[in-house]
Amino acid sequence: MSENQLDSLNLNLIPTDINNKKELLTNDELRNKLVIFYYKLKKNYDNYQNNLSICPIKINWNISDSSAKANYSINILHFNKNDFINANLSKNLYYYINSMILRDEGFVSYIVEALRIDCLLKKQAYLYFREKKFRNIKEISNYNQYYFLQ
Repeated sequence: MSENQLDSLNLNLIPTDINNKKELLTNDELRNKLVIFYYKLKKNYDNYQNNLSICPIKINWNISDSSAKANYSINILHFNKNDFINANLSKNLYYYINSMILRDEGFVSYIVEALRIDCLLKKQAYLYFREKKFRNIKEISNYNQYYFLQ
C-alpha cells in the first residue's frame, strides 16, 4: 500500500453528513459509526499481528459521491457508502490513522474527534451512574442516550 493511496483514502473517507468535525458532538449516529469503524480496524490489526483471520470492513456513512471517482487515477483508491474496505487494507489504514493522529487532517481528524468525544461521554456516563457530583448538571450531555447506545 503506497503512502499516496493512503493519503487519498484519508481524503475520500471524510463524512459528508456534517459540515465540520465539531458537529460530531451532536450527531450521535455518525460519531458511533466512526468509533465502531476505528475499533473494527484495530481488531483487524490486532488479529493480523497474532496471525488470526481478518475480515473486510463496511463503510456505512455518507462519503463523497461516485462522480468524483473519475478524477482519481487508476492506482488511487476511492470508496463509496456501503463499500467494503478489504482486510489487508484495513490493517494498513489502522496503522496509517495512528501514525497521522498528530497531523489532524482529513478523515483522521474526524476519527480523532469522534474518539475524544466518545471518551468524554463514557467518563460522564460513568460518573453520573456512580452518583458522583458534577459542577454543573448541564455539563452532562446526552448521558442517558449515550448509556443506552452502548
